[in-house]
Amino acid sequence: MMNKFINDPDNLTAELLEGYVMAYSNQVAIGGENIIVRAHAKAEDKVAVITLGGSGHEPALSGFVGDGMLDCSVVGDIFAAPGAQRLFQALQMFKREVGILLVVLNHSGDIMSANMACQLAERTGIKVKTILTHDDISAGLD
Repeated sequence: MMNKFINDPDNLTAELLEGYVMAYSNQVAIGGENIIVRAHAKAEDKVAVITLGGSGHEPALSGFVGDGMLDCSVVGDIFAAPGAQRLFQALQMFKREVGILLVVLNHSGDIMSANMACQLAERTGIKVKTILTHDDISAGLD
């Protein structure tokens, strides 16, 4: 039997991220609603690396935020992609002359949010290049 401690299902994602940040405050911080950022920003002359994805499989994604890794993880609700507006907010936060690399997981919701956010970014002069990963692992059929 597995037990889970949940204060309020409506606040699950926010509380999960708050706890994560409390545990690793030397490495990560909350940069906005469901946005995890490096605790110590890197130089503006370095490309920002951002990803997005649903929560529920932590510390994946947000666990890669930190020194030498991701600058930002935009988190959706449990197994749901974050909306394009939240991702666009993160892109605005990390706008820099050298640009942003957006790592997009191969999930339809993540791809849709990324495409929409990149269109908004392009209209406002934010330089973004995307890379689509193929990270899923299938359990083979017998």
